Amino acid sequence: MKFPLLGGSGEERFDDVSGALTQNWYVNKSRKGKSQVSLYPTPGLTLFSDVGDGPHRGSIKYNDAAFMVSGNELYELNAGGGWVLRGTLNTSQGRVGMAHNGADNGQQLIIVDGTNGYIWDSGASTFTVIADADYPDTATHVLFFDGFFVVNDPSVTGQFFKSGSYDGTAWDALDFATAERDPDKLLGMLISNRSLWLIGEDTAEKWFNSGAADFPYEPDQSGLSEWGTIAPYSLIDVTGMAFWLSNNEEGQGLVVMTTGGTPQVISTPEIAAEISKMSVISDCYTWSYQYQQHAFVVFTFPTAQKTLFYDILTQEWGTWVSKDLGYHRSASHAFAFSKHLVGDPQNGKVYELDWDNFTDNGDQIIRKRISQKIHAEDKALKHEGVWLDMKEGVGNSNVEDPKVNLRFRDNNGKWSNYKTRSVGKIGERRKKIAVRKLGRSFDREYEIMVSEPYEAVIVDAFARLDADEREIG
Repeated sequence: MKFPLLGGSGEERFDDVSGALTQNWYVNKSRKGKSQVSLYPTPGLTLFSDVGDGPHRGSIKYNDAAFMVSGNELYELNAGGGWVLRGTLNTSQGRVGMAHNGADNGQQLIIVDGTNGYIWDSGASTFTVIADADYPDTATHVLFFDGFFVVNDPSVTGQFFKSGSYDGTAWDALDFATAERDPDKLLGMLISNRSLWLIGEDTAEKWFNSGAADFPYEPDQSGLSEWGTIAPYSLIDVTGMAFWLSNNEEGQGLVVMTTGGTPQVISTPEIAAEISKMSVISDCYTWSYQYQQHAFVVFTFPTAQKTLFYDILTQEWGTWVSKDLGYHRSASHAFAFSKHLVGDPQNGKVYELDWDNFTDNGDQIIRKRISQKIHAEDKALKHEGVWLDMKEGVGNSNVEDPKVNLRFRDNNGKWSNYKTRSVGKIGERRKKIAVRKLGRSFDREYEIMVSEPYEAVIVDAFARLDADEREIG
């Protein structure tokens, strides 16, 4: 019989049960291809610019430019990677919130960091600290919604404020509202499907624009949810779908998604178990990007040194790792100049996600796939071999004869030595990859590993098994 070896990531709580890893690959599913499940390589990183000392704290596209906060400085980047320093913040660590009110009306970009608010006015070319005494300096999140900037005030239970019309410099102490039905500390906000989600520690409320003259935002009477958040910067909207890392009276650490109604859990039991093993999850931050038909939501846990991503198309999870960092080297994201630009979490470098670069700015990318466990029932299994169907002829100027490596372990024991096979030199086709005569086992998992910089596409992978005559016990 054939046992498929490909799929998404997810570790069980106990190693003896099962587990799987898909690292620096993502799952592609097809009904018409040679295989229903394949693995494609995640993009590499190509240097785009270098701004300030870092770390990168936030970024946004505005006025056909990319604006990035690196350390305590705000930079404007152009399509060629050139930059102009636009202002200096009073803080240099921690994430920031960013929003703008468009290029035609207010021409303002606002930045909040929990200590101050700042305005870059592109019309006047000025960068100023918000001086209005009614502005809540403790704001950590900012949005622009139907003509007004909206900020949270985590120092007051459930409270948020709106600015003057198209004006982030003007605030009124009476222009606020409170999450009313089950108010708790308002940790973050997001806009999804024309609704304003107010996310507290234990609950979430959905509000809408009623058009009222005094204060335009009112609660949606069906919009109360008992899914708060433990990680304020895990909140993100992806084309009408809202995501965050949960917290409520029952527990924490589940990833939820909503398309307008009640949030639903999308983290698998295996992913939930993986998150539960982390000592700190409150520092999780999230960004998203789209490539071809795949839309990815990226969750990074810097203290735990892990990056997980969720593919909305396939509903599969994966792990993204940069060498010598543990998690992926992307602390912020902006889609500008038809490029996905990400800022480094340790320095001022800005990279482009590059599907033709198989390194992270020159650093080696290690790709791994660890299969689900292959369990015998009442008899041992004879492993006739493992067959890999990979994209052929992918040798390049850096790797003339690219290789793929296979190893296994039985009963959670020691891994075997790698068995290495050629994938195919440039133009070499009809390359068959097989590792035969792999012995017997009652419990086994396989690891496929690629460490060289080439287009490592696994079209299919399976183990061929036969029942042995020897019984367990």
